[in-house]
Amino acid sequence: TLSIYRCSSTMRCPGGFPGLTCAEGRVGVSCARCEDGMTHSDDGTCRLCSEADTVPFIATCVAVVLACIALYGAFERSANSHSAYALLLVGISLGLLLGLMQQLSVMGLMSVSYNEPLASFLNIVKVVAFDIDEVLRLDCIGHWTAVTQFIVKLTMLLIAAFVIGVTHIGAVVMRHRGDFKSRRSTLVAVLGTLGLMFYTSVTVLMLQPFQCVLHPNGEWTVAAYEDVVCWSS
Repeated sequence: TLSIYRCSSTMRCPGGFPGLTCAEGRVGVSCARCEDGMTHSDDGTCRLCSEADTVPFIATCVAVVLACIALYGAFERSANSHSAYALLLVGISLGLLLGLMQQLSVMGLMSVSYNEPLASFLNIVKVVAFDIDEVLRLDCIGHWTAVTQFIVKLTMLLIAAFVIGVTHIGAVVMRHRGDFKSRRSTLVAVLGTLGLMFYTSVTVLMLQPFQCVLHPNGEWTVAAYEDVVCWSS
C-alpha cells in the first residue's frame, strides 16, 4: 500500500519512483535515518563513517568532564577567597550567555531553512540544547534508536551531576580531611547552578515526544525524530 509522508528537506527526499525517493544512504520514514555505519552529509545524503567522525563525540565527553571539574573548582575557590564577588560575576555572565544560546537553539528546532553562516551557528548551538544526534555523529559511535537517543539526552545532566559528585568527594577527602558536613553547601550550590543553567534545554527536551507533525496520509510523526510514528511506534 502506498503511503505518503511529508519530508522536512528536499535534499533528503529528492523524489522518484515509490521506494526510491530517499537520497543516497537514507532509509526510514521521511528518509530521516542513515543506514548502519553511515552518517549524514551536508548535501542531504549519507556517507560511510570514518575514524575522524568519532572525534567530536570523544572531544565533547572530555570537555564536559573538564567543565564540571572547573565549575566545582570555581565554587570551591569562591568559598575560601576574597575574590568571591568576581567569580560570582563571571558565573552570572556565563549563565546569561548559556541561557541565550539555549534560546537560540530553540530557533534551530523550527522548520525553517536558514542561510549561512546562521545555519552553521545554530547547528553548533544545538549541543547546548542536547540536540547532539548529527553534531556529534552518533551514527558512527553505534546503533542508536530514537528511544536510546532520548534516554541518553535525558541522562546527560545526571552524568554531569555524577562527575561533580565524584569531584566533590575527591576534593573533600584530599583537601578538607573528609569533612563532608561543612562542604555540603558547595556541592548543593554547584548542582543548583547546573540545574538552573540547563533548565530551558531540559524542558524543551522533555516535551519533544509530545510534539508531533501531521502527514498527508493522516499519520503523525515526532518532529524531533521523524521516523517515529506518534502513538504507535
